Amino acid sequence: MALRMARELVLGMVSAAVVFPGLLSPPAWGQDAPARVAVLSSSGVDGDRRSWNEYDDRLNSLGWAFEKFANTELPSLLERSGEFDLILGTSLWNYGDPVDVTRHAAALREYMEAGGVLVLTDMSYGPMCDWLPALGEGLEIRASNANEELGADAQVDAGQKTPVLAVPHRIGGMNHWAHITQWGDAYTVLLRTKARTALMLGANIGSGALIVTTTVGLDGAGLESARTNPVSKTIS
Repeated sequence: MALRMARELVLGMVSAAVVFPGLLSPPAWGQDAPARVAVLSSSGVDGDRRSWNEYDDRLNSLGWAFEKFANTELPSLLERSGEFDLILGTSLWNYGDPVDVTRHAAALREYMEAGGVLVLTDMSYGPMCDWLPALGEGLEIRASNANEELGADAQVDAGQKTPVLAVPHRIGGMNHWAHITQWGDAYTVLLRTKARTALMLGANIGSGALIVTTTVGLDGAGLESARTNPVSKTIS
């Protein structure tokens, strides 16, 4: 009898796993192992590569392994995308020697659908934003100068109930000059100005996520928040 019950229990677990595959799989988010990060940057302004080392100290302090790629090396990165939990775009990541990211949108979407997180910062310039509709419906954005248009209301709305402003992953230390005035309906607003325009947006894509922000210089808490998928969390 006991043997029969054990057999039925195992069969039940297998059946449940077929219907709900995640039951017997490790969680896609918040894993304890150090993250593996592909850092994407560009030649900057007039070849100064000013953002090339932007995240070195923060990633080292987190104990996360990382490898750096120029925007012109995006095809090489995507060939190895399965090696990385996070693809992180630095400030000006597609400003110097801009590439047509539209050509790589399908591969980037596949990366996220498989559980990867794509974090794109400093999303204030055409070559960095214009290709987003190629990722899928409702993923377009339009950014402009927050300081000129909003004045004091361009500041972060510190009272917003959002996972990225909650302990233990309350982000800080970032700066911005631009805001997102229009965005597609696939996004959740993760960070906003006092005027309620967006500074950070997130969208679940398959098992992974896309996070776009006009802020620059995410701190360690911001990187950890991105890794644990703030889009999937709610604040009551």
